Amino acid sequence: MDFVYLILIYLVIDGVICEENKFRKNPLLDRRKRYVAFPKGSTFVINLTITKPLLANITNPVTNFLGECDVPFPLPTKEDVLKAKLSKKKPLHYRQRRDLYFHLEDALKAMGLNGNSCVKRLLCEAKNSLPPTGKSVVADLLSSIFDFYDVDKYNDHDHKNFCDPKVFENCDISILGLLYYSLNVAKQTEESENGL
Repeated sequence: MDFVYLILIYLVIDGVICEENKFRKNPLLDRRKRYVAFPKGSTFVINLTITKPLLANITNPVTNFLGECDVPFPLPTKEDVLKAKLSKKKPLHYRQRRDLYFHLEDALKAMGLNGNSCVKRLLCEAKNSLPPTGKSVVADLLSSIFDFYDVDKYNDHDHKNFCDPKVFENCDISILGLLYYSLNVAKQTEESENGL
């Protein structure tokens, strides 16, 4: 009988020890979250290029006007990652959009245009004339960049009265119109080449 009790005690102790080991975390398998952090001053650059044919009726050689604009975006450093981790808030990207608007203003000023008025005109046209999402990738991209939901979020950029008619007088060209015209011309050329 003593032998049976010893076996039962052994099984109970073995079961308790096994249960403890099952739920104990192994520090070797514990991994911390890893983040991508870049050296300070690193940037990601988007190059915006607009190509317009100057002589549309002549097929060969074609002369084009090329307008380029580089838009740099700072990449996250280790400090940025730690701030985001400690704040536990979801990023809303308002700051990035505002920075993009300032970069566009500077680029348009460098081209000799009124940058502030042209950006306001672009935002107003995007709000009023962009098609609903799902029609094309380019339209969806433009609407995600230039369509905003709450004007008060952009007070730093002074967009309260950006659809004022005086704004259109200060900006000679419609940037959104140029983009759409370029897309439509490219689409029509592709369709004519394919015989559609």
